[in-house]
Amino acid sequence: MEFTGFLPGDFGQYVAEKQSSNSWNRHRLEVKQRAMALGAAIQERLAGQGLSLSLEASDPNPSVWNKRRVDAQWVFLWRGPEERAALQAVVDRERKLADSILDPTPFHKHVFLCCRIHDGGIEVGMRLHRDAWVDRKNLLSRCATDEGVAATVEVLRALPDRFIVSAPGAVEVGAHDVDAAAIDAILGAFGETSEWVAVAEEVGVPEAVDLAGALVDRAADSLAALVPVYRHVAWSRDNDFTRLDEALERQAASREEARRALEAERTTRQDDRAVAAREAAQRAKEKQRDVALAHAHALFGPERRKEPARPAAQPRPAKASEPARKPQPDRKPAQRSAPASPKPAAARPAREAPAPAALRPPGPIARGSRVRIEGGPFSGKVGTVAEVDSKGQAKVLLGLLVARVEISQLSPVAAGRG
Repeated sequence: MEFTGFLPGDFGQYVAEKQSSNSWNRHRLEVKQRAMALGAAIQERLAGQGLSLSLEASDPNPSVWNKRRVDAQWVFLWRGPEERAALQAVVDRERKLADSILDPTPFHKHVFLCCRIHDGGIEVGMRLHRDAWVDRKNLLSRCATDEGVAATVEVLRALPDRFIVSAPGAVEVGAHDVDAAAIDAILGAFGETSEWVAVAEEVGVPEAVDLAGALVDRAADSLAALVPVYRHVAWSRDNDFTRLDEALERQAASREEARRALEAERTTRQDDRAVAAREAAQRAKEKQRDVALAHAHALFGPERRKEPARPAAQPRPAKASEPARKPQPDRKPAQRSAPASPKPAAARPAREAPAPAALRPPGPIARGSRVRIEGGPFSGKVGTVAEVDSKGQAKVLLGLLVARVEISQLSPVAAGRG
């Protein structure tokens, strides 16, 4: 879509009585489309100067992102997704949860160039919100020395005289009138009585309408003039006054260590499952053998069959030529003992399964408890119990990590300790 200019009625969509009404959503959507066409043309011009920025726009409807009030249509030129992702953890860590809930707008977390269409005209400039923690700290650290203040004054005075440097609602100074005292006043109000630091020019409604498509050249020239100021404020590895580069490296190392610990725990669990499976298979095999032995014992039990006794032998009569033999006392023939039946093999007792380790009574271990991990890859770590299940395990929050640990490996930590 080619930008052809704004209409006179576009600016009236942001008067106070319309800001919270959904009746004007369609009209505000049309303004957003024209604003995005303007932003795309400016983005292309800035890319030619070696400044690659992402283009996005604010929500034209009342929503949680604008506190249910649309007082302006913003078009943002800010860091690309990869740069924002690298800084996101640091920005969110320094921002209170309550502030994120009350003001979830993501554009407040980074310095940006912008066009802001409101009921009084168009603001073309650079904005830095107090919640843009990295860029804010970078600017404050730079201006903590006389040399840094002098450099900031120099880059601001190089702007065209139509620009205003301000902490909106508190301090306002022309770009050519900026000095060290003005810098101190603006930074003193920043974050206290004003949410912003702004370096911008205003284009009134009549002039903006008259410029029509030529507004692209006017806005592109203004934002191009602000590129040195943007680079002076925005944190980068080449413009680091906060030692954030080292913090990012430590954070990356910490994430890698946590990843390796989780991988080691996962491997340990897999090995434990494999050992348990082998033991279960061995127990099943022994049980099957014991059943077979019991069955054989039932078939060939201890009951034996007895053989009948043989009759006693009769004495033979004596021959005539032979003297009569003295009769011998009857002797009972030796009775043959019945063959012993095979002695059944004693049933081999089944191997008892290893008794599970006694679980520590849950006692003080409950959801919300502060505990210390006594074993495993997270041994010595202190965290908060998020969940306890019926299997004797608990989920423990360790900063950004969640570890599943046996309750027997947890010990409560007294309040104020750990």
